[in-house]
Amino acid sequence: LTDELAPPKPPLPEGEVPPPRPPPPEEKDEEFPEQKAGEVISQPMMMAARQLHDEARKWSSK
Repeated sequence: LTDELAPPKPPLPEGEVPPPRPPPPEEKDEEFPEQKAGEVISQPMMMAARQLHDEARKWSSK
């Protein structure tokens, strides 16, 4: 990398007001969805998905 400075920022548009920032989406600590009646799911895939879901909840930022 070089020691060159970044170019200057362009001026902000005048007379335009940006729209307000939307609120962040609600964070839901959802449980792992259970299998519905009659639904066929690969057991190894479901086990891996549940393990990944549980591991992700451990590392959640909450």
